[in-house]
Amino acid sequence: MAPRYEEIEYGQPIASIHLIKFKEGREVIKGYAEEHGRIDTLSKDRRPPKPERTLYDWIKISSRLDEMHSEIGKVGANVDHIRGLIHGVFYAAIAGIIAALVVGIIMFLIKLLI
Repeated sequence: MAPRYEEIEYGQPIASIHLIKFKEGREVIKGYAEEHGRIDTLSKDRRPPKPERTLYDWIKISSRLDEMHSEIGKVGANVDHIRGLIHGVFYAAIAGIIAALVVGIIMFLIKLLI
C-alpha cells in the first residue's frame, strides 16, 4: 500500500492483528476473566493508538471505482461506435474504388468496340 517496494522472504511475517472481543461493553479475555474477573474499562496502555487521520476511505474508494467502471463502459461503447464508423467508411471507400475500376474497364471496352 506504500509508494515504495520492499523485498520480503517467503514465510516472513508482514502483518499482525490484535483482536479484542467486547460483549455488552466489557472486554472479555479468555482465561484472564475467569481468574481476575471482568474488565470494565480498558487501561490506556492496552488501548490501540488512534490514527491521526484515516489512511484510506474504503467506501469512497469503492464508490469511485464504481464510477470509473461506469465511465470505462461509456468510453468502450463510444470506441465501438467509432470503430463501426471507421469500418463503414473503409468499406465504402473500397466499394467506391472497385466501382470506379469497373466503370473504367467498361468505358475502356466500349471505346475499343466503337
